[in-house]
Amino acid sequence: MNKIKNLFRRLLRAKMTPFLLILVMALVLLSRQIYTHSVFLGMDSIFHFNRFYDSAMQIKHGHFSYFQMNYGFSQSGRVINAVYGPFISYLTGLLLLLSGSWFHFQVLETLLILVIAGMSMYLLLIKNQVQRSYSILLAIFYMYSCPVVSWLLTQQFTGIGAAFMPLLILAGTQFFKGHRFSIIYLAGAMALMIQTHLMTSLIGFISLVPMFIAGFFMTDYKWIYFKRVCLAAILCLLMTSNIWGSLLQLFHNNFLMPVYPVPSMTFFSFKFSIYSWTSLIKPADFALFIWVLYMLVRHFKHWDIKVKTLSITGLVFFYLSTYLFPWDKAMQVYPHLAYNLQFPKRFLVLPFVILPLVAGIMMTQKMAKHDYHWLKISSLILAILLGLGINLWAEGFKSLKSIHLVNNQTTVNLTHVYMNDKRKPDQIKADFYGNNLSGLINDFTKAVPDYLPVRSKLEPVEYNNLHPYHKSHKQLVKKNASKTYHFVKTVNADGSLTVKWHSPYHHKLTQLPMIKYTNTKVIYNGQEKGVQIGKIGSIIVHSKHGNNTLTTKYLAGNLWKTMMWICLFSWIFFVYMLSYKLINRK
Repeated sequence: MNKIKNLFRRLLRAKMTPFLLILVMALVLLSRQIYTHSVFLGMDSIFHFNRFYDSAMQIKHGHFSYFQMNYGFSQSGRVINAVYGPFISYLTGLLLLLSGSWFHFQVLETLLILVIAGMSMYLLLIKNQVQRSYSILLAIFYMYSCPVVSWLLTQQFTGIGAAFMPLLILAGTQFFKGHRFSIIYLAGAMALMIQTHLMTSLIGFISLVPMFIAGFFMTDYKWIYFKRVCLAAILCLLMTSNIWGSLLQLFHNNFLMPVYPVPSMTFFSFKFSIYSWTSLIKPADFALFIWVLYMLVRHFKHWDIKVKTLSITGLVFFYLSTYLFPWDKAMQVYPHLAYNLQFPKRFLVLPFVILPLVAGIMMTQKMAKHDYHWLKISSLILAILLGLGINLWAEGFKSLKSIHLVNNQTTVNLTHVYMNDKRKPDQIKADFYGNNLSGLINDFTKAVPDYLPVRSKLEPVEYNNLHPYHKSHKQLVKKNASKTYHFVKTVNADGSLTVKWHSPYHHKLTQLPMIKYTNTKVIYNGQEKGVQIGKIGSIIVHSKHGNNTLTTKYLAGNLWKTMMWICLFSWIFFVYMLSYKLINRK
């Protein structure tokens, strides 16, 4: 018996044990999808699949276009990836190519995201002196949390941002060391978040503010502390200059279609409903948050400034994510909240990182003569099992929908997602599991007006009056199947996009399923000249009788190219400095 106990202790103390346990538990979570051979389609699946497919085809064919979407989104030449995690999109596109099918890609990418989420949370906990057993269990607890699992079930990109969020909070906890925090790590963590998901990075940045203020007042070297923060901010800006360069150029030269303005932000917050308890905060998660609040209040004088700051920060963001905050009244004062934030539930990613960290610190510190270590361990294991059960239950519904879809027993029931009526029997099955990656993109299309160029800045009321979802589907998706013109599109080696069509009419006004921005160069029938632009940026020309050809190419300019080189060299410098620090530490 003693030998078994000793072996068990050695296994727990092994360096690879946390990674192996997190990997195994990630596979357990994915077991239902793997067993049923399902491809999960959520509200954002088709949107992101088009992004990844575009990047994959650019890599495969070597026809690169950083701004134009020449392969995805019905080959419309629109801009999306340049302002929506471009580097992550290219990495994901490479994974898609290596996976060989959409089913293998979804499983492998989700597994990767789950493991990153678990290991980044484990690193956050262990670096903040949380006991190893608690760190492992809380890391798995976070891996099973709703913000992370949202990527598995509905392909919300917030889930990928959530996987990296613990690394940013780890940088924030270093502020409590005073001026000794790492410039390189702070800059790198923030830059990684910005390169992944801009909205999640903004929320994460806001959470760093109270940690920065607390650290500033704690240190005796305030000027050094401030200078180091400024240096980290400058390095972060350099490492993300590609993002800011793209945003500044696009928004300075164009009026871009904003994201959908929600009519009620309260509707998209946490409420005491079945949906909220299963998709936003599970009962075990809520119990942990309440336990942290109870321990904070009961032993308030005992906790140091770090625990108090983290606890209050996490609890405030939890409050902001709920219906208790008057979001609809806030919308009346500042209507653009409906554009900029949209969903208060986005804030939940921070409580799910910060409050388990605080719980781990509280569990590690003995508050009484009797520690009740095994009671804490048992409670965490129970919370993990309850979370796993709810996740597998939700996966069951997703698997059932996938099976019915493959067997042609049902149609996809997602907002603004359309199925190709011309698909052959068993076509979806072949496109889910076969190596023709374009098949799935053609089976399902989604009307997405985001980032299209419009004629003026849109207020929420004007957005709805424009009917952008209807227009984008009609002009950019259905137009491609025009029997009158039969548009044929080709991607060229220089990253430009060419469309050819035959017009039976002479000098006929023709709307093309192609988008033009201010920086888009248009060559029509061999000549560079101005063209008319529709309300959502679609190109309108006077077709001549017979064959017509139009080519678009986005010209970024020398300033943007300079910013790209700055970004590249900044990342090389970051990798060098990080490697140097790690080698010296060893």
